[in-house]
Amino acid sequence: IDKVHFHEVGGVDAIVDIVGTAFCVDFLHLTSVSASRIPLGNGFVTCSHGKLPVPAPATLEILKNIPVRGTDIQHELVTPTGAAIIATLATTFHGMPDMQIEKIGYGAGKRDTENIPNLLRIITGTKNRETYGRNSEWVVVVETCIDDMNPEIFSFLMERLFEDGALDVCWVPVYMKKNRPGTMIQVVCHESCKKKIVDRILMETTTSGVRFCESERYTLDRRIVEIDTSFGRLKAKQITKPDGTNLIVPEYEECRKIAIEKKIPVRVVFETVYRESHGK
Repeated sequence: IDKVHFHEVGGVDAIVDIVGTAFCVDFLHLTSVSASRIPLGNGFVTCSHGKLPVPAPATLEILKNIPVRGTDIQHELVTPTGAAIIATLATTFHGMPDMQIEKIGYGAGKRDTENIPNLLRIITGTKNRETYGRNSEWVVVVETCIDDMNPEIFSFLMERLFEDGALDVCWVPVYMKKNRPGTMIQVVCHESCKKKIVDRILMETTTSGVRFCESERYTLDRRIVEIDTSFGRLKAKQITKPDGTNLIVPEYEECRKIAIEKKIPVRVVFETVYRESHGK
């Protein structure tokens, strides 16, 4: 590509929108952004490329893998610029997060829309005290049950699911029709990975369908740290409990490597590292 020409997205108003949003995020010290599902309009819009359907092709491309909802409003409700801003900033697209509301702001458009006000509302606040140390997010749970597959395939499948972005994968023993013993495949992932996860299960297993639902989960704050032990410096997870205390959990692969080198049980490595990291 020798030359890129911006049309509407290179206009002054688009630049002001993007730069202004970036300034506000920095000025307000926002650490996370949540949004409702994105409402989409109908009809047509006239731009430099002529008359295009609403939502505009650029808007739809930007909103891939983001929850949206349709409306009967015959106007453009989300522009490519607006879609780009919210797709970049927001990490969840569901209801109001657990928070203590501090400030509320409104931005009004010039067009009079039908049935709903033409407003953008911004609400800022802090996490509720009872959720300190915990992070709330919406995830997708994908499931299917299988009773006719070579069990050796499950190990390979789990590896590929994690490569596809799964947050958690587990096998659950179940009894299916005609009292056949089977296995439930249960995968937790973000909305953006749902299609890849579903396609992987349908391609790699004998199932003919899957089901999925949205679920809210809480996770504790955690980060990777290095700790000094009698085995040397090791990587470990530091998990912050709701009361503010920290739990140090050594990484399995690190402990496994030491157990093989020292020819000692991996259990001993875990216990030693845990005792030394917690001063016991």
